[in-house]
Amino acid sequence: MQFLLINLDHASEGPGATLRDLGDVLGLRESTSAVLRFHSWLEFETNWKLLGQCLADGEVTDEDTYGSWIATRGAGPGDGAYAAAWLFPNLVLMVAGRETCALVLQPTAMGRTLCRMSVYSEEASPRRPWAAHVLERAAAAKAKHADLARWYTAAAPSTRGKDMPLQEDAVGAWMQRELARRITCEIEMKPVQHDLTKDSHAVIPV
Repeated sequence: MQFLLINLDHASEGPGATLRDLGDVLGLRESTSAVLRFHSWLEFETNWKLLGQCLADGEVTDEDTYGSWIATRGAGPGDGAYAAAWLFPNLVLMVAGRETCALVLQPTAMGRTLCRMSVYSEEASPRRPWAAHVLERAAAAKAKHADLARWYTAAAPSTRGKDMPLQEDAVGAWMQRELARRITCEIEMKPVQHDLTKDSHAVIPV
């Protein structure tokens, strides 16, 4: 099984070393017999970050120092545990035994996400119910999204006068942190020009 990863982050370093580290963490091994056995497009009524958070849910086992990925371990589909990783920004990998489930997340609206699901296995028929597992995790993300959308509305009167809840999930906090870090770095990289002759009270952002 081989992945072709296209890096859209023009300011990043080459991904070779960090992806090799991720392979070790997930227990991936090079195999020419693991091929695509199942593929499906699924759309869910939830924000893409919440969906990624729920898909990669589990105990954090490792994190790339460059902010490229975070790895977890949790109860997997079928029998036994599985390892998962969220690669910035929109790829989630789940690995159990000799099977890998790859999920590419594409936001199609503020509260809707298209999930391209691919299962790779050395066996002709994957042993684990990956689709059912993804649907279960997506249902949790949908519920979280609905709770946040109802906050401070007539549908949730108990939230009146209360602040929005803070992010307490380690995986979700990682994505928010890395997203904010990249946005602020991009802003700092762009030169800002001001014509002070036109307005003596111009404010220069810092």
